[in-house]
Amino acid sequence: MSTQQDEPTLGPLELLESAKTKYQLALSRLRRGPAELALLSLHGAIEDVLRAHGLRLELPAAYEAFPQLLDALVAARQQPLSAAEAEGVRRMHLSLIHI
Repeated sequence: MSTQQDEPTLGPLELLESAKTKYQLALSRLRRGPAELALLSLHGAIEDVLRAHGLRLELPAAYEAFPQLLDALVAARQQPLSAAEAEGVRRMHLSLIHI
């Protein structure tokens, strides 16, 4: 999700639809293409779902960089992400930015 001012901001429903599309793309790429592309699509799907969750919780960090979003989701009062879940997503994120 981009936070540039000249681009429209996506809401939770649009992000969930985007996540679904990216997940389906990841499955398709997994069957026929390089695993790296499938992982990148899966990462995009996870990021969109987490941003949608952040928006539903009205977290300002939903518009921030991915690491700040994860921190805010762990600290959220309602439906927080567990520290273990966030750590798994962080590890995946860090490994994929080096592809």
